[in-house]
Amino acid sequence: MKIKKMIILAVVTLALTVSMFIGISGMNPAHVGAASNVYYYMPYLHTNPSNVVYCFLSNAATAEATVSVAVTSSSTKPVGTANTFTATLGAGITKMISFSSQSVTFGSESKDITTETGGTVNSVTAYGAKLSLASTGSDLNCKSMTMSCFQGTTNPKRNVLGYICEDDSTSGPGGNKNVLGF
Repeated sequence: MKIKKMIILAVVTLALTVSMFIGISGMNPAHVGAASNVYYYMPYLHTNPSNVVYCFLSNAATAEATVSVAVTSSSTKPVGTANTFTATLGAGITKMISFSSQSVTFGSESKDITTETGGTVNSVTAYGAKLSLASTGSDLNCKSMTMSCFQGTTNPKRNVLGYICEDDSTSGPGGNKNVLGF
């Protein structure tokens, strides 16, 4: 009888030890309470009014995210300027961001980017952009902050390819950050 009790006690102790180890190792102390970031790189946008790009940005994370948009390059200005604007995207919310002619619109906020693209109001210029999404309330990653983009003024719209998502999480393969191409 004593041997059975000792075996049961040993099994329970082992089970508790294993569950504590799994619980502790599953935590990521580097991100607890720390800011997490997701970046979308848009290498080719255009100020031609018929090449409007519509992107739908969805926040499936548990906290709101701050969205910053920066023009990163243009055919006339090799180095982009600082953020064109910053807005918020609430948890569980999807909003459209559009790159149309010489402006970027996110929700109800719009920013003229004529200065950033190096063009004039009627000029046609190619440029790139970087969307930065940040949160201190939850761990953001490319899986929780998704984006889908379409281009053109025709129906149906054409899918935009060639943009990249990168994050600073550890939810990617091998516990590394995610880098996803679309």
